[in-house]
Amino acid sequence: MLQLAWLILGVLVGLLAAAAYQRTRLGQWLFLVGTGGLLAIVAGWLGVWLLGSFFATAVALWIAIAGVVLCAWKVAN
Repeated sequence: MLQLAWLILGVLVGLLAAAAYQRTRLGQWLFLVGTGGLLAIVAGWLGVWLLGSFFATAVALWIAIAGVVLCAWKVAN
């Protein structure tokens, strides 16, 4: 159940980043959304392993935000 929540959070972060860059093409949108989802799942499991399930969602959210911002900056340049 947590993994689905992490995926949804990551996809929402990716969609928000893709919407912020108005000149993105469909492939770039999919890249940002997929990156957000993948990073959130990986960061969530890393958070469970390192900090426990209580902090895992916060870790997943922040790592997904940082990763998607870096990827969006790379896509824009």
